[in-house]
Amino acid sequence: MMEYSPRKVAASLLAAISLLLLGSCGNPTEESGDTTQDTITIQRANEKLEEHMQRTREAFPEAAQFETFSHHKESPCEDPGDPGPRGRVFASLAYQIKNIPAESIKEQFSQLKEWWEKNGYRVLTEDADTLRVVSPQDEYTLGLRTNPLNELFLLGDSPCVWPNGAPQPED
Repeated sequence: MMEYSPRKVAASLLAAISLLLLGSCGNPTEESGDTTQDTITIQRANEKLEEHMQRTREAFPEAAQFETFSHHKESPCEDPGDPGPRGRVFASLAYQIKNIPAESIKEQFSQLKEWWEKNGYRVLTEDADTLRVVSPQDEYTLGLRTNPLNELFLLGDSPCVWPNGAPQPED
């Protein structure tokens, strides 16, 4: 019989939930029905995602340490609720935040929500374990998440883009 440690289960669940919670394949052009419009490249989407994440890190105490938990530079946009065409991709990045005492986690949620709102982000969802926001200017989705082990994660997804910035011909 295979044994599962709480840490392994939590890490696996977090990775799966992160993709479900933050998957952001939608963008304004899709809402208007125009899904063939050029986009930024996936390389630029990764750069902009890192910029959002770096700016957000300013909201944390100096003692906070950020370790890359996962980084998917090019994942297919396959959200069943997304009406867009196949072939688009998105970037996702997750940091585990260390050196934040368990008793300060709720305070981090409040402080980060305030920081995000002051910096133009709009809250999408909020509960005891997750805070999810979007940048209305460019549709990048960011989130803060904790788990039963009192681990804290900063998560981010780019919107769906064409890998090279332009729609690809159908095969």
